Amino acid sequence: MPRASQQFADSADEADPLTGISSSSALDDLLRLSPIASFAMDGSHILTAANHRLCEMLGYADGEPVGMNLDRIAADPEAFLTGIAGDTALLRSDGAEVLCQMFFHPMTDGGKLVFAVDLSARAKAERDTLESEKKRWQSDRIEALGRLAGGIAHDFNNFLAVL
Repeated sequence: MPRASQQFADSADEADPLTGISSSSALDDLLRLSPIASFAMDGSHILTAANHRLCEMLGYADGEPVGMNLDRIAADPEAFLTGIAGDTALLRSDGAEVLCQMFFHPMTDGGKLVFAVDLSARAKAERDTLESEKKRWQSDRIEALGRLAGGIAHDFNNFLAVL
């Protein structure tokens, strides 16, 4: 019986199952079952498949993005050429941008399988936190100013009491 490290090495030598997806039904099943917005594009940056979550996030009808050029849904198509995961904006059907964290996976035909996690909620939470901190800072400034004015009034009152 091979040791666990040998089994790991053997499995590492096997081909990546996502890279070797060749049938459109297997790809469609993968995208349909994906819990996050996903799409596939060929080497010429034409969307060949898109799941329901992507269509919902971008405001398209189911399947409508299929056949579109990447330029129609990506605010910065150059970010997709590198194939490096990161934050970039996708374009909604109305032109508004949706900030997403992108994950790319190369496919054998030169295309890419792309997974997009919507960061809008996180960005809104960060803006709300920043706004709350600004209000707290302003409140602290006003409180400090009130204490300063109270101290000056007290000192002035003591000065008048001497007279």
